[in-house]
Amino acid sequence: MEEDMNINDTELSIDNFGRIGGTSEIGLNFDTNVYSSTIVLSEHKNTVDGNQAITNFATLISDCEKVYDGVTTHWIGKNDVPRFTLERLALSILEKHTAKLNIPKEKEHSVGAEWWVQVRNSNDGIASDDEEDLESSEDLKKFKNIGNFGVILDDEKEGVGFHWDKDEDLVDEIGININPQIATVTYLTNSGQPTVIVNRRPPFNYEDVDSLYTPGFSVTEDMSQVCKTSEETEIEGYGESRIKEDDNNKVWISYPKKGRHLSFDGRYLHAAPARLLRVPSESKPEGKRITFLCNIWIDHHPTCILRPENEDLEPLGLSDFKNTGIVLVPVASSSPSSAFSEFVKYTCNDTSKTENLTECFTSIFGPTRVDHQLTFGIPVKSVLTELVNSTKSSSTFFPPCIELKLEGGAVPEISPAEGMELTTIPTINGKDVTWKKFLDLYRQTRLLVIEDLFDPDCSGGNSLGNMSGLRSLFNLHADAIKSRWNVENGGETSAIEQILLTDTQDDDDEEDKAKKRTHNEKEELPRSDKPWYLSFVVNESTKPGILKDCLKLSPFETPRKVFPEEGEGIIHSKNMWVFAGQNPEKEPMKGRPEHTDKISFSGTWHAQLSGSKTWKVRPCEGGGWSVPIPDIVIENEQEDEEEESDEGEIPESAYLKVEVKAGSLLVINTKLWFHQTEIPCTQKKMSVSIAREFVIHSDSTCEIQPAEEEDDVDMDNQEDVWATSSIPEGHCIIENIEEPEQLANFRQSANPNLMFVEEGSKRRLISIRGIEAGESMTLPFSEDEA
Repeated sequence: MEEDMNINDTELSIDNFGRIGGTSEIGLNFDTNVYSSTIVLSEHKNTVDGNQAITNFATLISDCEKVYDGVTTHWIGKNDVPRFTLERLALSILEKHTAKLNIPKEKEHSVGAEWWVQVRNSNDGIASDDEEDLESSEDLKKFKNIGNFGVILDDEKEGVGFHWDKDEDLVDEIGININPQIATVTYLTNSGQPTVIVNRRPPFNYEDVDSLYTPGFSVTEDMSQVCKTSEETEIEGYGESRIKEDDNNKVWISYPKKGRHLSFDGRYLHAAPARLLRVPSESKPEGKRITFLCNIWIDHHPTCILRPENEDLEPLGLSDFKNTGIVLVPVASSSPSSAFSEFVKYTCNDTSKTENLTECFTSIFGPTRVDHQLTFGIPVKSVLTELVNSTKSSSTFFPPCIELKLEGGAVPEISPAEGMELTTIPTINGKDVTWKKFLDLYRQTRLLVIEDLFDPDCSGGNSLGNMSGLRSLFNLHADAIKSRWNVENGGETSAIEQILLTDTQDDDDEEDKAKKRTHNEKEELPRSDKPWYLSFVVNESTKPGILKDCLKLSPFETPRKVFPEEGEGIIHSKNMWVFAGQNPEKEPMKGRPEHTDKISFSGTWHAQLSGSKTWKVRPCEGGGWSVPIPDIVIENEQEDEEEESDEGEIPESAYLKVEVKAGSLLVINTKLWFHQTEIPCTQKKMSVSIAREFVIHSDSTCEIQPAEEEDDVDMDNQEDVWATSSIPEGHCIIENIEEPEQLANFRQSANPNLMFVEEGSKRRLISIRGIEAGESMTLPFSEDEA
């Protein structure tokens, strides 16, 4: 086995093309090529050269699924003896791409293949994180496959984002990008996202973003000085030279087909974006996109990439066909009008500076996924559709590879990813809203308000917007509701339960009640001197029929003025949240402390049925944004500086606020936005809202999975315990901790409000400061901190 490599002992020589020194001119084919390949698996001799065996894709796929972990890449050297089929396949690919090279004997130890596999559902990037097979979804049948292409609203689950293959450990240790000479993709299934290649190279220095944003950047410093980290590390060959950019105005797109083999320059930016997933018009995609990836390295062994240990291999039960090999037949180039059996080249006009900018291809990528924006002025969807229409082929597959070339000196541009500036929460008037307007704005912000969308008048009968409706639902399903509710703030659980069980607020006779109904006073609020605020969630797993009853008391199942028919661009979860409260105090009543929610949906809509509610939000930088994080504009910088002086406190200028009134809708991705709500002084009125999670698709042309239905719904960022009433300092929370499970739902925090106290044989949990009702109860990260 290879031993771990010491980075500081590695000698690196880089030529003027940004490749490992000397390898640019040794005869390697760096062009983007596509091959119709035959993978031979056989125990018989000479079957590779004779091409007599039929590929057993089921065996290869099974081995790939066993090896796949989503993280690890493996090495096999030119002179290593392969031990199983996948190693033999990697070695065969290495041999095919280096067959014509005259590699000196002393250099052979540093020639090898870095290989790994990817196993993706063909619908990855389109819906939830659920790995359920696409074919098994009943809700999938609701989608009309009008066209052959889908454009995804939510890029946050993009199949494989844009990236450069490189020696990752070398980046971490000394901050330089070293790329393989050749990258290859071998498709083992017919479905899934295409591979997209852009001939843009990374900067030599990883953090040199100015060079990244300038095609054909100049090197004006001696790289041996810039990158030298020890006496043993040498980087030569740059000096005052200029890295040659040869026609960096091309994009290549290759769709999966069993056995297809794609190779390209290992320095090029590439991805497998879900937004270009194509579904044949007469069928659904197969369940998985499985690819075998193999990078060719010459004169450099990627740091810390090793061969798998034997003890790791034995439990997997991998196959071992002794005569494994790959036979590659190049695909010829052709014009767009030719049949699909050939490599299609297509020349495009640059539209990045025209009104068609919205049709251009853009993608956000980078170490945090939202650092850089790639743009090339090609309306890819339109071009691909034109290619399909211009051919008479009945094949359900695309051409093996499509080369798109920009005219007029235009090149794919990389620029800093900048978020939308927000001074207030974006708002659309309910009279003017359309599905397209909603999508265009929500895609950039994952947050907006639609004002005056529906009639909030709840006086015409039982509704969740008044007390009569809440009580009727509670009386039907009291146990189910109590098992799933949270006290957001104010009042003991028993007191709020009594409110919902009370038939009337006083001893008025029937005549007085009738008068109140006439005067639109049907809320029948309980007499209460204290504010209260609760929430609960209902779904069919809680109790059969409860969701149906809840929807009957709601003004709509989904706001039809905004969203299309269920299944035609949107799917809702089988959950509904209800939030209700009353605040007779002069000061606003806060709900839970700010938090994010653990969700995998596109977002949640909150319909305000009665009263009002104030939302206070700020973006969560670690939430997994797929678009640049919106920039909250600070209007009063001097005031903000004063606020920041309070250690540990977030200044008010970091937040956006909006009061959502009855009849309006707030739509938000609560995973991406920290949020907290307040109920203003409501006097004798209640504040009631309902909420539902949804998965959005930007049009109805692509299959997506239904939103998940969970038995244990959790809209918090993690399991948590909340104080249902105020707790004084020194109060005992748990008298004796005997099992770790007793603490399972308590969250850890750097600023805890609980600690452990040993008293004899007992281990107690006590509060170390006052805890407000609705506040999260948190533990220290370790007992040493406590």
